[in-house]
Amino acid sequence: GSNRHPIQKFDHYLTLLEPDLQAGDPRAVFYSAECLRFLGCYPKAIELYQQRASLNGFEEEAWYAAYQAAKLARNVTDLLKAFERRPWRAEPLWAAAELVRTIPHEDVLFMETR
Repeated sequence: GSNRHPIQKFDHYLTLLEPDLQAGDPRAVFYSAECLRFLGCYPKAIELYQQRASLNGFEEEAWYAAYQAAKLARNVTDLLKAFERRPWRAEPLWAAAELVRTIPHEDVLFMETR
């Protein structure tokens, strides 16, 4: 445990992760993105999540990075891509539904067939 303020704690973590982030380590990219998300630095977090999603390594972490990037960017198309990557994970569908629900629209249902 730490008695640092959360902002100080995440800034400290970013400092510790920096060398490995610069080296392109997938875990450092992921955890840097997490820290930035918690700090509210969404554009940089999205960038790092997208970077992590494209790297090799632990696939569940890469999927989660793709999901978080899409969710933070409020990108329904990318949320659906994240669902297709892991169709047993419902989080992207839930996030997409929440986004679509907030879009002003007429009372019309659109269905797309494949």
